[in-house]
Amino acid sequence: MNPARSFINGEINRRRPRPKSGSHGAFRVRSATGGTSACIAAKRRPPVHLYELTAAQLAERLRNRDLSTVELTQAVLDRIDAVEGEIGAYVTVTREEALRQAESIDRRRAAGEELGPLAGIPIALKDNLNTKGIVTTCSSKMLEGFVPPYDAITVRKVHDAGMVSVGKANMDEFAMGSSTEN
Repeated sequence: MNPARSFINGEINRRRPRPKSGSHGAFRVRSATGGTSACIAAKRRPPVHLYELTAAQLAERLRNRDLSTVELTQAVLDRIDAVEGEIGAYVTVTREEALRQAESIDRRRAAGEELGPLAGIPIALKDNLNTKGIVTTCSSKMLEGFVPPYDAITVRKVHDAGMVSVGKANMDEFAMGSSTEN
C-alpha cells in the first residue's frame, strides 16, 4: 500500500500534510479492508527534553525504569521555573508535595507494586478543584487563602491513579470566562 494514501470508507484519501519540522508524532493509516488501523511512526529527530514527550512515552520510560518519577517531576518543576514568569499558567506550584508524591511512586515501583498506566505522570489541576491542604481559590480574590479540608473526587481519582500533582493551574475567575485573567 502506498503510505501516502489511505483507504477510508472505500475511498482513497491523501494523507494529512506532514507536521512542521521538529514536531513529533505519528499518523494513522487504515487498511484497504477497513480493518484495524496501524500506526506508522514518522522519522523525526528524537525529543531532546522530557517536556517534549507524550504521557505514553513518559509512562513507558517510567515502567522500564529509564527514568524515575522524581527525575521527571523535577524536570517539570524546572520547566515551570524557567517559563512561568512569562506564561503565568499556575496560581500555586506545589513543589514539595509533588516531590513527596514522586518519591512515594518510586518506592512503590521499586517494591514491585502493580501500578496503573498513569503512575508517576505529572499533572496540573485547575484551581477550581478542591485539594486537601492546598490553597484553592478558583482564581478569585474572594477565596484568597481558602484551604479545603477534603479532595474533590476528581483529585482523589488522579491521586489514586498515581499521578503527581505539580500545582494549581490558572483559570478565569470561577471558570466563568474565556480570557484566563484572574
